[in-house]
Order: sequence, then structure tokens, then C-alpha cells
Amino acid sequence: MDRSKRLFFCGLFTFLKETLITGALSLGLFFLFVGIQIFEGANHEMLWKFRFNTLIVFLAVLLLGKIVLQVLLLWLKDKKHSFKFLMQFNPKRFSKKISLSVLFSLTAVYPLVVVYFLGLHGSLKYVDNLGVQGFLYIMHAWGLSVVVGVTGLLNIGYVAFYAIGAYTYAILGMKFNFSPWSLVFFSAIVSGFFGVLIGLSTIRLRGDYLAIITLAIAEIVRIIAVNWGSLTNGNSGIFGIKKLTFFGIKINASQDGFSRVFNIPFSPIYYKIFLFYVFFFFVLLAAWLIVRLRSLPIGRAWEAVREDEIACRSLGINVTFIKLGSFFVSSVLGGVSGAFFAARQGFISPESFGFLESVIILTIVVFGGMTSLLGITVAAFAIIGGTEILRNMSFMTFIFGQNFTPELYRMLLFGLALILVMVLNPHGLSRFRQPSILLDKKKLLNNN
Repeated sequence: MDRSKRLFFCGLFTFLKETLITGALSLGLFFLFVGIQIFEGANHEMLWKFRFNTLIVFLAVLLLGKIVLQVLLLWLKDKKHSFKFLMQFNPKRFSKKISLSVLFSLTAVYPLVVVYFLGLHGSLKYVDNLGVQGFLYIMHAWGLSVVVGVTGLLNIGYVAFYAIGAYTYAILGMKFNFSPWSLVFFSAIVSGFFGVLIGLSTIRLRGDYLAIITLAIAEIVRIIAVNWGSLTNGNSGIFGIKKLTFFGIKINASQDGFSRVFNIPFSPIYYKIFLFYVFFFFVLLAAWLIVRLRSLPIGRAWEAVREDEIACRSLGINVTFIKLGSFFVSSVLGGVSGAFFAARQGFISPESFGFLESVIILTIVVFGGMTSLLGITVAAFAIIGGTEILRNMSFMTFIFGQNFTPELYRMLLFGLALILVMVLNPHGLSRFRQPSILLDKKKLLNNN
């Protein structure tokens, strides 16, 4: 056995030993604090029960964190480290490929793991609020990053395209009885059309002026939704919006629904799991589209317009076309996310598309990094996860009184977190994004 293999097995043995020790210590710690629940019975007696599933989840999360930490430490080691033979290629590429593969795998099995440990009813809010809603915010924020981060056009009223997509999905489904998937397509087309229209009306504006105009446009869209009662039903909203189907099969308890077709008991979690994988697919598709566009000439032109619009004009670049392309792609992504929002909720009203929604999306983009898809993804899940944590902090009422509602302070906490990020790292969570076009240093040296 050569030296590299001996080092590998020694390192593997050390890693397994540390993991087992961590698991044993964690089991001893969490057994009393998490595994056993003490409560008062009907006759005021003290009762207890063992929460095996909860204990397993805590241990799994801790061990997963331990493994992730070990991988990060391994990545940060010097190239002369004993485990160098595990990485026969560039460590940065190794880290990127491993991290993306792990992220994809964990996301793919997330709803199944949650349902396994928490059951069909207990897992509903975790699959819906953390998973489905998270993908909605990710796609929405990625669309905003195209126009704000890549092209440098400050669009504060991006929620307008979100609303246009949602109302297009709802109204066409109610009035003309189109199929749900064709409604998603129509939502994208209509949102893209209005994106180009708004882009034409604001083509000469930049900076604060563009921000004010787009904010006004978003408010105009909301007011139209409030006052055009014959079409949008005003503040009462639109009920009974069509839900997405699985190859024409409805995910419900009807005679032709998913439960009857596959002869299984119906549960609301089935539709949420279906939405989870549908949204996951479209998020991956959106990521591929954005990355692909960035590597094309139009993507490089977006970045050039962001850096110096006057220089682009002097080089003969059609700045008007470039800006309109950015508005179109951004609005299409916003419209699709709006259509999915309507399909998820089954109900929409003008209150869902207020200024606060624009603030949340813009916060996610700034917090994660203007042009970083991965950073925006982390920021979206951090903000949504933070909201869910605040909702579950009912014990705070014992400190601040029964009228204290922790989730109402989420925007205050998000604002403080955003200030800290901007002070410590002005580029957001993503300090650096690899340029769309990068010269190969070796080829450059050879040419010289």
C-alpha cells in the first residue's frame, strides 16, 4: 500500500472517529433537552413522552453540519495536505462541483425526508413555507438581479411583473378556462410584453429617477387591481384559481384526482410536494437560462451598460435594445413566479403585491449579492427561514407579554442584518462572482 492510500485510510479513520464521538456527545446532550418532553396531564399530574423522531432530526442536522465543516476545512487546507490526492484537479473546481452536487442532492430529497420524520400533516408547513415559497422568492429575486445587478438599472417596482403574472394566470383561467400550464406560458408572455412597454417608457432614465418611476408603476398596477372590480374583483381578490396538474391529473380528492387514480388516501401535502419539484425544475431552468445569457454577447453587453453606458454607445452598441432585453428577461421571470404564486395560493388580492413585497425581494438581492445566483439563493432561504424561526418563538411571550408577536419584527431584524452585511461586506454574501468571460492565463502567456 503506497503512502497516499495509507494517508487516506488514516484520515478516513480519524474522520469517522470524530463523527462518532460528536454523535455520542450530542446524543447525551439532546436526550434530556430534546428527546424527552414533559407536560401536564388532565389531572395536573406530570407526564412525559419520548420524541424519537425529533431527536433523530437534531442528531442528523448536527452530523451533517459536522461533515460540511470537515469538507470546508479540507478545502481550506494547503495544496500539500495529505488529502491532496483526493483532488486530482483544481481545488476551486472541486469545491464548486462538490458543493453544487451536495446542494442539488439535499434539495431533491428534502420533502421526502421531512415527510418521513414529521408525517404527512406535520411536514406541510416545512415543505410549503420553506421549500415552495423559497423557490418562488428565488426565481423572483433572480429576475430582479438581471435588471438591477447585471444591467445596473434600479427597478424598485419589480413586484408589478409579479402581480401581472399572477392576475394573468387567475383571470385567463377563470374567464377562458385555459389549462394551467398554458396559463403559465401566457403569464410569461404578458409580463414580458409589459416589461418591454415599461422599458420603452423609461429607456432614458437611470439611477434614482428610474427607481421612482418603477415604484410609481408598481403602485399604479396595484391601484388598477383594486379599482377594476369587474375584472380583478377588487380588494376581495380572486378565489378558486386553477391549480397545476400532473399530466392532466388534478392533485386533489376529486373523482379524477391523484388520490383516486393511484388509489391512495388524499393529503394536502401531495400537492405541496408536487409544487416543490415543479418549482425546483423551473428554478434550475431559470439558473441555466441566466448563466447562459451571461456568457452570450447580450449578457456581456448588459454588464458593459452597467459599467459605462456612454462608452457602450460610442462603441456602437444598441443600448436601447440591450436594456429592453434585460427588462424582457427580468419581467418574464417575474411573471412566471407570479403565476406559480397564484397556483400555489389559489387566491390573490392586491394586498399580496404591495410595496413591502418589493422591499423583501430587493433585500434578498442586495443581501445575497447583486449578480450571484448562489448568494441570492442563500439569502432567500435565510430570510424565509428566519421568518419561520420567529413564528415558532412563542416562548418570547413569557418575557415580553402575551401580546408580543415575534414575526412582526422580522423586517426590523432583516434591516439590521442588511446593515451589518453592507458594513462588513458591501458586495453581499457573495464576495466575488467569476466573470462570464475569463481569459485563460496559460494561453495568454503562450500567446505573448
